[in-house]
Amino acid sequence: MVSCKPSPMLSSLPEELRLEILARVPKRRYPFLSLVSKEFHRLLRPSLINTWRRRIGTDSVYLCFATGNNGRAWRALQNHDDKNGENCLVSADFDIPLAPDMRWLVITYGVDVIFILFSRRVKPIFRIFDSRNKVFRLIPVMQDEQLMLISAGLVGEKLYVVGNSGPRIRAESFDLKTQTWDSAPPFVVFDKKTNDGAAPTFIDRMRCFDRWFIYPDAIASADKKVYGLRLHNPVYYDTRDGSWDRFELPNQKQLCSTGVCVINNVLYVYDSGLGLMWYDSALLRWRMVLGLHLPTALNRVVTNLNLHEAPLVNAHCFGLADFYGKLAFLWIEESGDVKNIWCTLIQLRMTGSEINGTAEPFHSLGTVPSRFELEKCFSVVR
Repeated sequence: MVSCKPSPMLSSLPEELRLEILARVPKRRYPFLSLVSKEFHRLLRPSLINTWRRRIGTDSVYLCFATGNNGRAWRALQNHDDKNGENCLVSADFDIPLAPDMRWLVITYGVDVIFILFSRRVKPIFRIFDSRNKVFRLIPVMQDEQLMLISAGLVGEKLYVVGNSGPRIRAESFDLKTQTWDSAPPFVVFDKKTNDGAAPTFIDRMRCFDRWFIYPDAIASADKKVYGLRLHNPVYYDTRDGSWDRFELPNQKQLCSTGVCVINNVLYVYDSGLGLMWYDSALLRWRMVLGLHLPTALNRVVTNLNLHEAPLVNAHCFGLADFYGKLAFLWIEESGDVKNIWCTLIQLRMTGSEINGTAEPFHSLGTVPSRFELEKCFSVVR
């Protein structure tokens, strides 16, 4: 750790004021700030700094509901101001022009929400929504204008986009600082015995990309890899060396596109039959989050320690998102003409090679009309 001392002016301030200042710094800068001094490292401990971030309301979880006839309604999970400290849902102002046949994916970068719009007939269109100032910005056209979207993800301050371009598989990166596109590392296949890399052969492409024309249900970035999650042929692309390969989902029969989340560089997926899982990128396999008890709306308890326990039997849909360093687990229960939205926050802890979770008491966030269908769930971490 760097032994330089923070500014005397800053160190002379009361600790509460220093914490409030640091809480207003973008969270993506924390790994660098924690190296400045031991004092900064102490102040930026998640258990301490997240308390102050909650006080000033830096984070939000956004839910997008499809309402029919290409309509959408937005809600935001935010801090509640009353004394019980529970969170609440409020209306959110998003206006995304989408044609009826267009699909869309979301990536967040601080207060910016990057929308990727695409279809089988339309090449990817990128728009950045500033959630603070409520304005849209366009991203320049990619270098390869024929590229058909396969997957995308944010690594550092670069947006990586992977796609088909005729017979080739290509990747490009967009620098969010310079606002320019550049070629990303070309696709290579690594021999697992010799670890030598080579360009993918026709057989390699058929093995991993035969169904990549099916667009991803969800995308994620972790460990500098970009993941395209779908029921058929989920694949990852390593932005460091261009290597790629298939990986298995926890359940090959179902995937809830809103039940995917990355927290502290770890990819999580919730499966209604198995529970909350995380992807061990070292062992290349999915593992259970241990010690976690998730309540249902009937006050029953399901544990991840027993795969034969009943899932959330009344839940209609699930959502996962990062909320002040905890995993916000949301589920929707049908009840006549309305749908109840429930929420619990899960504290995740890495212990050795295992991840354990502790769920806080769950509570209702309110209701939405029964015709609402959850389409997207994502967090904005400032």
